[in-house]
Amino acid sequence: MKVFNRLINKTGRASWLLTVILFIVLIPSTIGVSVSAYTPKNIALRVLINSTFTQANPGSGKADAIVNKAKIPFDVTWNLLISGSYASVGTLPVELCTLALNSHCTASDCGGGNIACTNSTTNNIHHKNITKNLNVIKQSFSVSPYNLMTTFIGTYACAKSGLVHIYPAGMADVR
Repeated sequence: MKVFNRLINKTGRASWLLTVILFIVLIPSTIGVSVSAYTPKNIALRVLINSTFTQANPGSGKADAIVNKAKIPFDVTWNLLISGSYASVGTLPVELCTLALNSHCTASDCGGGNIACTNSTTNNIHHKNITKNLNVIKQSFSVSPYNLMTTFIGTYACAKSGLVHIYPAGMADVR
C-alpha cells in the first residue's frame, strides 16, 4: 500500500507510471491473452543468506517463504518459473558491527569519531552500509551459473547518497 500511495500524486490521480503498469498488466487479460501465451522460462535464483538475517528471523524457512511469495506474480503473469538455491554467506562487514541489529549507524558509533559514512569496501567504518555490503558480495560471489542473485541481510542499513547519510529500507541494489 505504501508503494501505491507514493505513486498517487497530490491531486489524487494515479501517476503515469501506475497507469502504464496497470495497462501492461490488465490489458492482456481483457483481450484474452493468458499465461499460456508466454513460453515458460526457468529462472535460477541464487539466494545468499547472511547470519544477521537468521538472527533477526529465527526458525527455518523464512527466506524460502519470502522467495516463494515473491515469485508468484512472475509465474502467474509471465510464466517465469523461479527456483531458488540457498546458501549462507559471511563474513560481511555488517557482521562486524557492535550495534544491535535494530539500530541505525551514527558517526560517533560507527565512524571512528567524526568520520562520515562512506560506501567504500576498503575501510572499517559504517559496517551496516548497504552499498559496502552489496559490493563485497558482488566482488566475492559470481551470479554464474544462476540467472539472478539476491542477498538477505537482517539489520537496519545506512548508505551515503551524495553528501547525505541515509537509512534505506527494503530492497537495495548495486549497479
